[in-house]
Amino acid sequence: ISAIQIWGADLVSGPQASTANVVENVIITNPGQPMRSGSPPGGGMDGISVNNVGGEIRNNDVERYFIAYGGWAMENVWFHDNISRDTYYGFNADSFNNVGITLQSNQFIHPARYGIVIGGGTPDRTFDKWNVLRNVVKLNAKGSTAIILRGQVQNSAFTENTIESDGGTAHDQVAIFSYPSGNGLANFNNTFQDNHLDKALTVNFSQDPNFNTNCRFKNRDLQGNPRQDFPDNSPTMCR
Repeated sequence: ISAIQIWGADLVSGPQASTANVVENVIITNPGQPMRSGSPPGGGMDGISVNNVGGEIRNNDVERYFIAYGGWAMENVWFHDNISRDTYYGFNADSFNNVGITLQSNQFIHPARYGIVIGGGTPDRTFDKWNVLRNVVKLNAKGSTAIILRGQVQNSAFTENTIESDGGTAHDQVAIFSYPSGNGLANFNNTFQDNHLDKALTVNFSQDPNFNTNCRFKNRDLQGNPRQDFPDNSPTMCR
């Protein structure tokens, strides 16, 4: 359930059957009380989602919902200049094929659990040719993660993103976590370049067997110093 949802034609027709959709200048806030003890405000209700479509999601503001933005079976969708505040997830796409998605210049402020979630599903699904750039994720909740890649994320670029902690317990927070969420799922051949990651935050590729298929160049802490746990493996720009 979403406050705003665009749902395209049947999956057989694919997202090409519903293109040029636009959601802009929408404010969605304060969905109400938690549906049960321990759940976020609004329970499982999401803010803005697009399914089996193409289009543009821009200049929106979602506050205190479960998932601020996301979708599935997307193709050529551009999420840009949006804000999420105090949601459980800032952005989520974890099922079906999602190709050519751009997340640009969004702000994900204080997600309770995740800032950006990409990947998962089954081995026949793909999250291909994503462009995640110039986003800001601010963490303050214990155990929260800024960017999590759950498998099948491939040929994608993560560039010029800023991830910082401005509260909570920073040593329990993660900047980037890449892992396979199931058998046969793998992240590979991705680019991480010119990202700025708070030095207090962990970078975790320990469960990613394809870590060295990624191109890494000039990922630094917020002061511009190299991250020893996320070293360059390319002497020049990745792309």
